[in-house]
Amino acid sequence: MGKNKEFVWFNDRGVLEYLQSEEGSRNLLPAVSIASSPDCNMACPHCIYDAGEENEEKLTPEEKISLLEEAVDLGAKSLQICHEGEPLLDPATLQLIEKASKSGLKTFMYSNASLITPEIAQRLYDNGVCLGIHFDSLNNEIFDKMLGRKHASEEIFQGLDNLLRVGYNQPTEIDGRLYTRLSLVTTLTSINTQNIGEIKNVAEYAWDNNIFFGIARLEQGGRATGKVWDALRIPDKEKIIGFVDWCSEQTGIDFWNAQPTPYCIGVCGLQIADNGNVWMTQYGGSCDFTEPDGESFPEKIIIIGNVKRDSLGNILQRVWGFRQAVFHNGILDRKLEDYERTKDIYPNGLQDCGSAKTHTLFVPFYNYVKGIVENTLV
Repeated sequence: MGKNKEFVWFNDRGVLEYLQSEEGSRNLLPAVSIASSPDCNMACPHCIYDAGEENEEKLTPEEKISLLEEAVDLGAKSLQICHEGEPLLDPATLQLIEKASKSGLKTFMYSNASLITPEIAQRLYDNGVCLGIHFDSLNNEIFDKMLGRKHASEEIFQGLDNLLRVGYNQPTEIDGRLYTRLSLVTTLTSINTQNIGEIKNVAEYAWDNNIFFGIARLEQGGRATGKVWDALRIPDKEKIIGFVDWCSEQTGIDFWNAQPTPYCIGVCGLQIADNGNVWMTQYGGSCDFTEPDGESFPEKIIIIGNVKRDSLGNILQRVWGFRQAVFHNGILDRKLEDYERTKDIYPNGLQDCGSAKTHTLFVPFYNYVKGIVENTLV
């Protein structure tokens, strides 16, 4: 990154500001996350969702649109489309994006970019979508190994080029800072970090093109278990720590705290799986934050309801009844203490996908729940 080039942040900071605003701090449903279908055109060995497996009870596009409308009526300001498969294989995705845009919602979506044609790129840009693109190497051979398909990287390079051509490489100035709606998210594994210079090339490419460079650690689950996990994991955490420190040196930004927080607001909302289940963790979050040890995930996920059998409003009431209980029982306070204790410890180099420190994500969630319970649910 050139010394005279200004750092470009990922344009998701507004979601945190909204949670801290008077309106956001009282909104019982600031965001809704609607999972895409499990269909996927890649076979990434590190996929934690077993992408590509069929779901017999999946929601129809009409049901997803109806859910979004119900969420808007309940106060939702943000839509997230992620998890399980490639969103652009789900016929509901573009409909959801355009519906959300017309309803005044901000949309964040993860994609592998392989299906982003010039037309789709323009639709995403025109509807203000913030994108996280899975992008693990500029080296075709290495990237193809990460994708589990020969020549797949060429499709992703083309999709990314289509995004840049419609304006995703043009940052916007907000309050004296430059922001982009595009982030390249690189999952660090033994494959693409064997030569750490390969990952540095991705970072420099992103910065040179006004794209945010996001780092994701390898997560254990889905395909990445057993021997596959052992083969892909990076045993030397210092290699990752050194790389993040290098990012800080190159940008002049504390990269441990620069990582984007798009699901900071998502964890405060509702997470709807493709089969209609609404789930949460034992501490009331609708996203599975890495545990304070920096490596493991919550062992138990609670299904709080299913939108095929109950209204979103009724499920939301149960969610807040549960959150109220975990707050008054001291569970959230103990969790916060654990995160405070380990926030500067990096057992796996990075603590969470999308954020260097899970602590930076948990604190806004804690403050949001505390504020709702003490000031709104009285």
